Formats: sequence, structure tokens, C-alpha cells
Amino acid sequence: VMLIATFTTGHVAMWALISVGLFHSIMFPTIFTLGIKGLGPLTEEGSGLLIMAIAGGALVIVQGWLADTYGLQTSFLLTAACELYVLFYALWGSRTTNALVDHDR
Repeated sequence: VMLIATFTTGHVAMWALISVGLFHSIMFPTIFTLGIKGLGPLTEEGSGLLIMAIAGGALVIVQGWLADTYGLQTSFLLTAACELYVLFYALWGSRTTNALVDHDR
């Protein structure tokens, strides 16, 4: 959807940006739940790191610089790259592993 907003103009781009907000509304609770699933005793630390990641304000600054340098529409390619990472996480990155095996049992 972000690529549609980047490479189109007018009403199509406007509605694409509006729909991004609707799609993002369900993403955080889903990603948060998948991110802390199976952490065991590290759940508190994992949830804290995810909450701190919300303040990833560095991307806003980078997108502002991209908008000033290359144009507003082109700056949305940064957001599209982030969306691709979220897609990767949803399809492959959130698979559970047995990395936290309790060896005391």
C-alpha cells in the first residue's frame, strides 16, 4: 500500500495513505504478542524492548531529510522498506524456536 502511495498521485495516493493507518491499527498488538511469545523469564525484558522500539523516532528524522532532499513521495520508500521488514517478520521471523530451554529440569 505504501508503494501505491509513493508511485501514484491524487486521490489514489491519498486513499492509500489513509488505508495505511487502518492497516497499522491491528499490527502493533499482533507484533507485540508474537514478539514476547515464548520468552519465559525474559518476557518483561522483551516487552520493555518492544515498548522502547516504539520511540524509533530516528526514522522520522531520516524521512524528513529524505523529503527535503528527494521529495515527499520518494521519502515514503523508507516507510515501504519498514513495511517489507514487517512482512518478513510476519511470514518467517516470528517462528518460535526452542532457544530458551530450561536446563535445570
